[in-house]
Amino acid sequence: MGRRGLVGTDDRRDNFNADFDRLQEFAREFAHHLHRQRLEAGAQKGRILWEDYDELLARAETKIDAERFQETGLARFVPFNLQFLLTGHRYYLDSRKFRDCGSVR
Repeated sequence: MGRRGLVGTDDRRDNFNADFDRLQEFAREFAHHLHRQRLEAGAQKGRILWEDYDELLARAETKIDAERFQETGLARFVPFNLQFLLTGHRYYLDSRKFRDCGSVR
């Protein structure tokens, strides 16, 4: 397999080389770092439950008043007088897809 570039050929198959694996790991850790910073700016005791490159689902013990975080989960039904057994946590989605189309308000 070639030692230069991000893609090499091994047994007539294209594969990402080890340099790409390191770059991908760095990009994933950098995205996590940015997500963590945004979450900590809105909630001191927040926890990332799931994340992708440009979105995340988080749990917090307090309300997050940041514009980019949209509350989700059963707590969204409270304004409609629908009551559920809720935990002491709140769940938030940070996703550009939903912010851009305005579907999570």
